[in-house]
Amino acid sequence: DHQFALFASPFEIHDKLGHYNSLVWVKDLRNHQPVANARLSLVLGSLKTLNVNNPLFPTKTDKHGVAWLPGTVELDPKLSLLGRGIGERLLYVRVEKDSEIAFLPLSYEFQYSNYSDIAISQQGAYGHLRAWGMTAQGIYKLGDVVEYKIFVRNQSNSGFIAAPLRHYHLKITDPLHKIVHEQKNLHLSDFGTLVGQFTVPAQGAAGTYQVELRTSLNSQTLHPFTVLVADFRPAPFKVSQTLEPKRLRHGETLKVSTRAALHAGGPYQKPQIRLTLNLQHAPFNPTHPLAKGFHFDVPHSYHSTTVGQAQATGDAQGAHQQGFAVTSTEPVYGNLEVESAVRDDRGKWTSTQSSIPYAARDRFIGLKLDDWVLSANKPTKIQALVVDDTGNPAAGTNSNLLIEHEEHRISRSKDAQGEEQIKVDRVWVKAGHCEFVSTLKARDCEFIPRKSGQYRLNASIADTRQRVHSTQFSRWASGTEALYWDSDKSNRLEIVSPRASFKPGDTAEFLIKNPFPAAHALVTVERFGVLEQWTTPLVGSIATIRVPIKAQHAPGFYLSVTLFDSEKPKPNANKADLRPTFRLGY
Repeated sequence: DHQFALFASPFEIHDKLGHYNSLVWVKDLRNHQPVANARLSLVLGSLKTLNVNNPLFPTKTDKHGVAWLPGTVELDPKLSLLGRGIGERLLYVRVEKDSEIAFLPLSYEFQYSNYSDIAISQQGAYGHLRAWGMTAQGIYKLGDVVEYKIFVRNQSNSGFIAAPLRHYHLKITDPLHKIVHEQKNLHLSDFGTLVGQFTVPAQGAAGTYQVELRTSLNSQTLHPFTVLVADFRPAPFKVSQTLEPKRLRHGETLKVSTRAALHAGGPYQKPQIRLTLNLQHAPFNPTHPLAKGFHFDVPHSYHSTTVGQAQATGDAQGAHQQGFAVTSTEPVYGNLEVESAVRDDRGKWTSTQSSIPYAARDRFIGLKLDDWVLSANKPTKIQALVVDDTGNPAAGTNSNLLIEHEEHRISRSKDAQGEEQIKVDRVWVKAGHCEFVSTLKARDCEFIPRKSGQYRLNASIADTRQRVHSTQFSRWASGTEALYWDSDKSNRLEIVSPRASFKPGDTAEFLIKNPFPAAHALVTVERFGVLEQWTTPLVGSIATIRVPIKAQHAPGFYLSVTLFDSEKPKPNANKADLRPTFRLGY
């Protein structure tokens, strides 16, 4: 048999079920307004045996339709109820007002998660314990005594708190997974620490030793630190290296000087030397005062490229010098990392490494636009600056700045079942253009965005050897014009942030691609529950939300925005138009 639940109700219920608290938002489907002063509670049971006469945690919604309930740590510490299906005994959110009633089953069938933004990872009681530790030194050898200290903390919704003091089990294993140290029924100190030591077996394995800490309160395994054990004998010599020049440009020759000298004094004669040159991408961030706030594009890659290798024998003074012509055109800017390794009489290598900046262009163009969100039909000023590979402003370079607007060309058709199909073609259309010759100061380009939507700015130049460099970024313009946003089955709401990190005192601004131009939004700042919440109207297809960053937001938080469609159904609306419509984003 196939079981399902069907609820006929005038209310739409959204429950943010957190570890330490839960927030419920109730809207009226008939007028899309918040349902204030509604009686709200939890009830336990199955579809056939709901215990409505014994409400749990009764409360009422405020004027914004918001009510608070306990989190899972109180509702279901072992997560035995929340993972169930609709045909089983579970918890329901019950909302009642003026003889009208609605139920929301807290089952996986009614759970919504946008896995492209953030995945659900519910934990039971004490499921957010954290542990870290330290040792007296960084590397040990076989037979050494390792002294350690471990810190254990629990996490509340706002920061670290004291962890339970009892019921810990410590286990340390070697690289072959053999247990070398184990202690059971450990107690933390009043400060939440474990202090101890263990001896590395004299005939044990070299490598990384794993430290595991478990508690009988749950099945979680903590990994506070690792210990590196090396079977080493120090080399009798040290390796030094010098590079010339201190900055390298495309096509130039790098001179690498390597020398091996005995620790006791004198040269390590005629050593075997191995040289390796790797080129790694690096951001181009000029330090010149005029370049402050400008963005310079350089193609990014996490992979390094080997651009030179050689093996040689040093002279009687333990020295060797070799030149490398570096002609790589990518990355356009990066670090050239040079390793000099010398082989000892056991066949092992001792090395040293240095790096210098590398530039495959001698001119770079940067852009600066202070406004993150533009306003349609209001002038804005774009600044462009050309610098050389050392970051100093450079004059006399022909520069081109192209501004484009993304247009949505919508076509509608019907499929064989009569359902409307919408196709959107996105086309970049020229919206502005500036040409100029660079000077020792930034050049301005005045521009008026005539329409709402996304704008793409692309500045390009050719350097003194006709090698192209360009910088591109985009901006959004808000206005009265309605924009079409992709509507998929995931109900995902797209939120855009201009920065990856903030500090206390900042005001973080987030752009919302709003599919419901007159909607009210529920905004929540979350961690293991809701830290802050408020409702706010979102006007227009592009809206912004500002969040003042506070000290308690460190080290991070999740921002979530929930929208319900605010438009009243049209008199001739079809059934699809009457279905509840929402968007949720993180």
